[in-house]
Amino acid sequence: MACRFAHMILLVLGVAGAMWLTGCSQASAYNPDECTRVARRVSMLAPLGQTDYAEMIAQSEEIYKYLINVAEQPADDDNRPLRENEEFMKRLDYMFTFSSVLYRAHLDGQLDAANTSAYENLDRYADHFAQICAAL
Repeated sequence: MACRFAHMILLVLGVAGAMWLTGCSQASAYNPDECTRVARRVSMLAPLGQTDYAEMIAQSEEIYKYLINVAEQPADDDNRPLRENEEFMKRLDYMFTFSSVLYRAHLDGQLDAANTSAYENLDRYADHFAQICAAL
């Protein structure tokens, strides 16, 4: 009986652990409300915490993915330049805001270990986007 109980506890803990890992490893989706909230804190020069930095990093990753995807697409039938794409320009603005804040925080040692690692992982997106822009 005790062995069966221990097995059940291990099973429950295993399932709970798997759910936790899955939830933590999923990328967050682009959230314009969060971008606006954090950008507003930046513009008001409000103190930023690790949660704010983590949100900027998560949103930056999603923004970079979007910008890269749109920039790699063939031009519209009417050859509308990207600068006329409202959503593209809005996300580009957030990307510049967040990138400058994160760069400064990284240089000043204000990012904790998790945010530093996540911030450094953004380089691959930034490099890819820069290459696309250079070819435009």
